[in-house]
Amino acid sequence: MSDLLSNSSVPIMVLHPELRFAPLLSHNETDRSYLASFLYYLGALTHHSPLPDDSRVQLCIPNLQARREYVQELCHILQISPDKLVTLQAAVTQMFSGDISPLCAFIQTHFLDLQKYNDVVHSMEHTLKSVFILAVSIARGPENTFSEYDLARTQADAVFLGWKEYSPIVHIEFKNTTVGHIEGQYNTNNWQQMNNYSETLSRMQQEEILGLPLASVCQKYDKHINRAARTVRDMWAIVHAQAKENSELLHQQNPNREVITYVVHRIGLQKLIHQRLNHT
Repeated sequence: MSDLLSNSSVPIMVLHPELRFAPLLSHNETDRSYLASFLYYLGALTHHSPLPDDSRVQLCIPNLQARREYVQELCHILQISPDKLVTLQAAVTQMFSGDISPLCAFIQTHFLDLQKYNDVVHSMEHTLKSVFILAVSIARGPENTFSEYDLARTQADAVFLGWKEYSPIVHIEFKNTTVGHIEGQYNTNNWQQMNNYSETLSRMQQEEILGLPLASVCQKYDKHINRAARTVRDMWAIVHAQAKENSELLHQQNPNREVITYVVHRIGLQKLIHQRLNHT
């Protein structure tokens, strides 16, 4: 959904001429072709002009009215009332003005809380990225699309949102530390216990969270700190270094535009810690 709303089209490897129920149930991020084919045959998606040197099928939302219906349904699913929508729109405006705190607070309350009983073990950075894209898409409305692209040398956690040629580019570098990454929680197989610990994390102060040790199996070497990451603070330092690298590259590519860089780090399912980086 976030890809559809944030891009002019989404690529799939093939349009399946016949649909089977089992592949739809096993839909995942790496193969969206069955779900996309299903939406295409329903009329919810249509063909888009193919991209140069890309053999994949490009699909898009058919028209503005369909985009409105997508956004309206998202607001219904996420229980975003007209009053909440005004709050979200104000938070997105503040993000483009240099303060991401209101948007993070809104997403924690109205988006991440809905995941309380979902995949507490395997929550991913890409999922967090999608949540932010959805929030911005809903706030800006169906009439105002935005460009979203990843630097070729980064993973999916580097997101860049551009409005108009003279507007700031907002760069958000995401990091995700699951409950299982924390020392003492790695071998916990009880999802309810892990969810309870995630809620405990959501009530902790930032300094307390940053001091938490990582499980030994998660303490891997990283070139940005030149040693193994041992605590959440080390992961915080790593994502800051990654954000700085990508921010500098964005400045080189866009010397006449302001680049606003944020780091957003999710701990467990619901806790977000964040900071704006100063470009030097």
